[in-house]
Amino acid sequence: MTSPKITREEPTPAMIEAAYTELMGRDLSTPSRARRAARDVWLTMWAMSPPPENTMGLTRHQQSVHRVIAEYQAEHGTSPTVVEINELSTVPAHEHTRSVINSLERCGVLKRPRKRKPRNIVLCIQPGEELPMPRYRRKAKTK
Repeated sequence: MTSPKITREEPTPAMIEAAYTELMGRDLSTPSRARRAARDVWLTMWAMSPPPENTMGLTRHQQSVHRVIAEYQAEHGTSPTVVEINELSTVPAHEHTRSVINSLERCGVLKRPRKRKPRNIVLCIQPGEELPMPRYRRKAKTK
């Protein structure tokens, strides 16, 4: 099972027309100038397109891992191991999967009651729900 990549929407005809008029007013005499103009047009079109829905403030890998854990728990009734999460998500390596799980735990999306035990992930927020406001801890004053 592969997850779809989160991308911006396809450019509308109005966006293409605006990019084309911007491109026609530029000097394209050398290949480097043409590449720079094409990059600028692409960045303009990307910036004009709306962001994807329901990102919840998570990165692409965090969303992938969160969705994989929720689907696995719904299907099997238990949490997946790190290796299974790595196989089912878009994360490239299992070490990176561990760091993504740690960041999701810091965000409050999931909890792990016993850190060293496999299959002990408890989801606090289901995919598509809003993230809680972040809690900041104050450092204790040292003498």
